[in-house]
Amino acid sequence: MRRIIKKCFSFLLIVLLFQSCIPLSETVYLQTDRKQENQSYILKREKYIVGYNDILYVTVKTVDSEALTNPALNAGYANEGLFYLTGYTVDSNGYIDVPLIGEVYVLGKSIKEITDDISEKAKISYKNAVVTVKPSGVQATVLGEVHHPGKYTFYENNVTIFDVISKGGDITSYGDRRRMKIVRRTDDEVKVYYVDLTTQDIFTSDFYFIQPGDVVYIQPLPMKSWGIGVNGASTVQIVFSMLTSTLLLVNYLNN
Repeated sequence: MRRIIKKCFSFLLIVLLFQSCIPLSETVYLQTDRKQENQSYILKREKYIVGYNDILYVTVKTVDSEALTNPALNAGYANEGLFYLTGYTVDSNGYIDVPLIGEVYVLGKSIKEITDDISEKAKISYKNAVVTVKPSGVQATVLGEVHHPGKYTFYENNVTIFDVISKGGDITSYGDRRRMKIVRRTDDEVKVYYVDLTTQDIFTSDFYFIQPGDVVYIQPLPMKSWGIGVNGASTVQIVFSMLTSTLLLVNYLNN
C-alpha cells in the first residue's frame, strides 16, 4: 500500500510540474518575432454607422438663437441617462424626428452623412445654421475572466479592444488571451469572432476598434478548471500541501 501511494504521488507531482505554471506566452499581450525596434501598423478605422435603436445627439444652432433642438444636451453635462431621455432614437423605419426640422432617414448612414442631411433641411428655414450630430456613446460589454465585468459606455468615437479590457480591470491570470470572443450584432444576425491578443496582428485586424453593442468575452484557461497554480509560488504551495497530506496518510497506515 505504501509503495502504491508513493507511485501515485510521484505521478501527480510530475503532472503538476509539467502543467502547473501558466507560461508567459499565454499572458503577455502583443508579442512579435521582430527585433526590438520601432514598428508601425496601418489601422483599419471603421466609420460609426447608425443602426436601429441608436440614440443620437442633435443640435441645430443659429446666429439669433440658442440650440433649437436638444437644449438640455447643450448644457455640457450630458450623461447616459440624459441621452436616453432627450436624445433621438432611430425608429423601426430608420428615421429620427427632429423638432423644427422634421423626419430624417439615418439608418445605415455615417454621422457626417446625417449631419449633411440635417444641414440641408435646416437651410430651408434658417440662415447659417450650425448642425451637430453625435452618437450617444459607444457601449460595449466585457464578461468572463476580467476583474470588473460589466457594460460600459465610452464617450468617444474610436474605442479600441484595449479600452474595453482596461475598463474591465484587465484580464485575470486565468484568462485566455489567445481566443478571446467578440460577439457582434448586425441588423438581422449575431456573429462570433475569435481574437488573439498575444500578437501585434491585432492592430491590423477588423476587431481592434470596437463597434457599438459588441460583447467581449474572455474564456478561462484549462488551468482554472484543473485548479492548478498560476505561478511557481502557488504551485509550490499545492505540491507542499499534497506532500504533507500524503505523508500523514502513510504515517496513519503504518500505525
